[in-house]
Amino acid sequence: MRRLLKPMNYLPPVFGPEPEAEFKTKKQAIYPAITGLDVQNPWRLLRDSEVDALTPGQISELAERFDLTLDLVRDLSRELAATLHEGSLLGAVEVEKEKAAERGSKGLLEALERSKKVSDQLNKCGNALQPLGGEFTYGAQPASDLLEVKESQQVIQRLVNALVDDLSKLSSQDQPAFVFDATDLRKVSDRRRIGVVYDCCLTWRAAGKPVTYTTTPDGSKRSTRGGPLIEFVQTIVALNVTSPNFILSADTIQKDIEAFKKLPSDAE
Repeated sequence: MRRLLKPMNYLPPVFGPEPEAEFKTKKQAIYPAITGLDVQNPWRLLRDSEVDALTPGQISELAERFDLTLDLVRDLSRELAATLHEGSLLGAVEVEKEKAAERGSKGLLEALERSKKVSDQLNKCGNALQPLGGEFTYGAQPASDLLEVKESQQVIQRLVNALVDDLSKLSSQDQPAFVFDATDLRKVSDRRRIGVVYDCCLTWRAAGKPVTYTTTPDGSKRSTRGGPLIEFVQTIVALNVTSPNFILSADTIQKDIEAFKKLPSDAE
């Protein structure tokens, strides 16, 4: 059973094709780790020393309950450990290159406008200092201090003017800077959940079982989702991969199953 999502310790962001098969698109993206996210489910993060997400007893129980071989469930336990590894790319946030570039350009333009205002204020400061003289205090400390103030203003003015020129040149280039964070944290997807569901689907299919679910009308506009695979995923999630234990909704699992079924065979 091949992994969909391999753990990877966080490295400095590098642009390129998305590294995970199920998230393949034509866009370019990076995956920086961003703190402060409101994670949907309380996933238990595993360290390098934890190679299994499930205990031996849980593995035996799952194999018997869902008619799976012990080897398949042991493999699943290791796959889940990789998916929930604290350094997994699943814990990172996708940042699209185009959006990052757009926000970077906006930040540069803001810096340019602010530097121009500083330059303008410094110029006014220089104009105010220019007529001042120390003739009546010649040779005394105040005259010397005034001269130093004027020289300081001129030095700072030159530095700020150079900054304005550099920012202006940089802003005119194509995608000169990027902002490496999520545009809208409210839209960040729960990738650990997707990884867990996909791991379960791979195990289920490796056992020769149909990757599907049942739909039962419940008298309302919506229908109740169920079936052995959904029950299997819910059992896995409630066992040891969330802390505190959490029951994943059948509707959410159903959507992830549909996404899994659309994957090309070479992505699994």
